[in-house]
Amino acid sequence: MLTCRAPAAEASPATPPALRNARRLTLRLRLDSSWLRSTMATSVMPRSTRDSPALHLNDGTAGVRAIRGAECSTLKRAAAGSGRAASGHSRHEPQAESHHETRRAVECSIGGAINMIDRRELLHGTVVTAVLAARPAWAQIGDSPRAAMARAAGAFLAALEPGQRRAAMLPFTQDERLNWHYVPRSRSGVAFKEMSAAGRAAAHELIKISLSGVGYAKAVNVMKLEEVLRQLETFGGLLRDSEKYYVSVFGAPDAAGAWGWRLEGHHLSLNFTLVPSRAISVTPAFFGANPAEVPSGPQRGQRMLADEQDLAFTLVRGVDPSLRGRLVIAAESPGDIVAGPGRADSLKTPAGISLGELGAEQRALALRLVETYARNMRADIADDELRRMREAGVENVRFAWAGPIDPWQPHYYRLHGPTLLIEYDNSQNRANHVHSVWHDPRNDFGVDPLRAHYQRSHHRERHKLLTA
Repeated sequence: MLTCRAPAAEASPATPPALRNARRLTLRLRLDSSWLRSTMATSVMPRSTRDSPALHLNDGTAGVRAIRGAECSTLKRAAAGSGRAASGHSRHEPQAESHHETRRAVECSIGGAINMIDRRELLHGTVVTAVLAARPAWAQIGDSPRAAMARAAGAFLAALEPGQRRAAMLPFTQDERLNWHYVPRSRSGVAFKEMSAAGRAAAHELIKISLSGVGYAKAVNVMKLEEVLRQLETFGGLLRDSEKYYVSVFGAPDAAGAWGWRLEGHHLSLNFTLVPSRAISVTPAFFGANPAEVPSGPQRGQRMLADEQDLAFTLVRGVDPSLRGRLVIAAESPGDIVAGPGRADSLKTPAGISLGELGAEQRALALRLVETYARNMRADIADDELRRMREAGVENVRFAWAGPIDPWQPHYYRLHGPTLLIEYDNSQNRANHVHSVWHDPRNDFGVDPLRAHYQRSHHRERHKLLTA
């Protein structure tokens, strides 16, 4: 998070209050590297350039230009210039500039909105209005994630037709909230193909406000891969549809209440649960890719979930040979993630080697790999998840591998600790079909497993007493 303050100019009686406010304006700009790299980029990358930091631009957002350091410097120059505008032109600034709209584009991420600020508007003292007007109606500067999601979900529901709204809203206590999956199947909620343009826009705003730029790009590109499968598969035209992704809201969106929402379809399941006095739950979070690397057509060579694979291979290849015996837990991959839908309890004991056993360089790589999953979420949530992992002890996280250490052969890895369970499997379609999932063993769906166990036990004992 970067805070940008316009330099304080010397006040004069002739300076309008709006200009003085503009000079003092603080814009909280979300400028973490993941947002900068992919608000306008996908995480697809040709295998030949897997080590390159460059990302290929998504057609849908290629027109958006990310400006790194320019946000603050432009605002500072413009705010400083506002003082000159109030008292006359500087001799260093051509007078013609006051008669023309000189575009000084500043792309500000405020509640997920992109605002292009015109310098002339800033000089006229209307920058505050310009910034606020560019945000969605529900967004507010400094929103907590709870407030931001609640407003965005409310705006989404308001944008739906009455019948769609009824279909989208489900009770928070309904078991359907826990019924997640990543295969093509019938689903609750409202599909994008059923929404109006306003409904789709509001749904995307809800996704953007909940994810980082990287996470949003991944989600959109998972959906777009359905169009690739439509072309590659014999019956793809009947089975694949990039608009058959469903949004459901569980309970009434309320910054102070218990509710949740889900985005789900083939190879994508994002589950958000907001319960008072508990950390926001963003798990299970599933991203898949088939094909992981597009083999033909206009998008040939593009890769999905590239970092999740490449960092892991760099990590495993660098592990000390003396640790390999405990690192590799099976000669073959299991063929899919183990803790899939309905099987969250199937992995109780972490396997593999402790991150505390790794050298400094390899441990840093392992933490970067964890961060790759966490940073799919908005920055404040990701920071909180990573903080919880560190507080529980990095040495308590274990890394395990199954299968050959060869990206062209079926392979699997796992990162497992007190606050996280990450699985990655690339076994199907000749190791070109990825399934990845991130669980929080303590907080999936906002449910404390131990408390739930005691509640179930108490319910059974009470039932015995009542029926004895």
